[in-house]
Amino acid sequence: MVCLPFPSFSCFWCETHDTFGARNTVPETPAVTPVSITQSLSALRLEHAHLLEEHGTDCAALRQREAELADVQAREVDARATADALLQATRTAEDRPTRAERTAALAEREVGFLKAFNVRSPLTVWCLFPLWEADPSATTRRATRAKKLCRAQVT
Repeated sequence: MVCLPFPSFSCFWCETHDTFGARNTVPETPAVTPVSITQSLSALRLEHAHLLEEHGTDCAALRQREAELADVQAREVDARATADALLQATRTAEDRPTRAERTAALAEREVGFLKAFNVRSPLTVWCLFPLWEADPSATTRRATRAKKLCRAQVT
């Protein structure tokens, strides 16, 4: 391959213009690295591994807590629904005697009202106003029977 004659152009076919390749090549002679740097690098790698392990543990604990939280929230919703249902049942149970008491009080007031006006039953009214017949004795007998029935009913 022929390399293009551009000085700023780095080409991948030849190593003369390749600045990337020149930077990342491994030297053939072993580099002399101080022991302290190697030890600190090893310590940093161990600490990094420890931090990654701790991070994984924290993530697992967080997922577990989130699952527990979701479970507790679901139980809370159920408990609130149960509490609402029990509260409604309690209110209904409290309303039953109240309604019965109101109905009884209303009936007592009606009885008192009717007694105050001395209202009579339809049978009593019929007893007071018998049908007139052509035969006066039949009318008298019917009126007498009606009066007896009325007296029996009132007492």
